[in-house]
Amino acid sequence: MATNDIQGASGLERLQRVAARLRPLRWPLLAVLLLSIGAFAAATIGRAPANWAQPAFIGGIWSLLTLSFVTGFRAVPARIERGLLRRGLRSLHRGAYWLLALLTVVATVATALLTLRLLLYAG
Repeated sequence: MATNDIQGASGLERLQRVAARLRPLRWPLLAVLLLSIGAFAAATIGRAPANWAQPAFIGGIWSLLTLSFVTGFRAVPARIERGLLRRGLRSLHRGAYWLLALLTVVATVATALLTLRLLLYAG
């Protein structure tokens, strides 16, 4: 990716590029999510060692967050549109993507804090 491409792109287009680069990881992320759910369930009902629950929970949360990012920013609507009504609708659509980006940042920070808390303060 050239430096000029990055400088001319808005934040949403940058997120779309990052999601496009992570797109080949969809299936491995889904596999990690399913394995994490299985390990967490097995540890919860007593079929697996209890110390499996915490890493399974952390792995599941991170894989779910990354998978939702990759699928959520797969196709961001373009900025330019002709006509006042179309431009207004496109602005609303892009505004929803900005809200999704903000929620993704908040979820990432919350997940990072939860991970640190579970890893550092777990007994």
